[in-house]
Amino acid sequence: MPLPNWRIRSCYIIYAIVASIALSPYAKAGSRQQCGIHFDVAGDTALCQSYAGKWFQCGKTSCHTGGRYTDPKTHPYTGLTFTKCWRYLPDGKPSEHIYTIKPDYYQAQNLKGTLDASVPNKGISYTCEWKHSYDINNARLWCNDCNPQ
Repeated sequence: MPLPNWRIRSCYIIYAIVASIALSPYAKAGSRQQCGIHFDVAGDTALCQSYAGKWFQCGKTSCHTGGRYTDPKTHPYTGLTFTKCWRYLPDGKPSEHIYTIKPDYYQAQNLKGTLDASVPNKGISYTCEWKHSYDINNARLWCNDCNPQ
C-alpha cells in the first residue's frame, strides 16, 4: 500500500531540515592546521600561525604533537619538547647551560632554523635551533579545531 502524499511530503521536509543543519557552517567543526610559525596558549584557546602565514584561533584541547591525524587525547600539545635550547643572559650573551623545554609558546624563524619559546608560568624565553628537517626542534604542533582569525 503506497504512503499518503502528506507522509511523503513530511519525509522530504524532515530530510531537508536535517540536511540543512548538517551542512550549516555553524555545525561544522573548525579546520585542521599545523602551527608552523607561531603557537601560543591563552586560556582555553590557542593562537596558531600556519606555514602559509595565516592566523587561526583554535581549541586548546584540539592541539597535539605527532602528525595531521594524531589524537590530541593521546598526544597533547603539552608533550612538545625542544632540546639544546639556551637563554640569553642580561649581558646579551647566551647561557652556557643547555635546556630541554616543554613550551606553551613558540615563534619560529624557519628560514634561519631558530625559534624562540617559553615555558608555562615562567616568563623566561629560550632560543632553540635546528639544522635538518627531521631535528626535534623542527617539530610543530597541529590543532584540529581552528577558525580563521
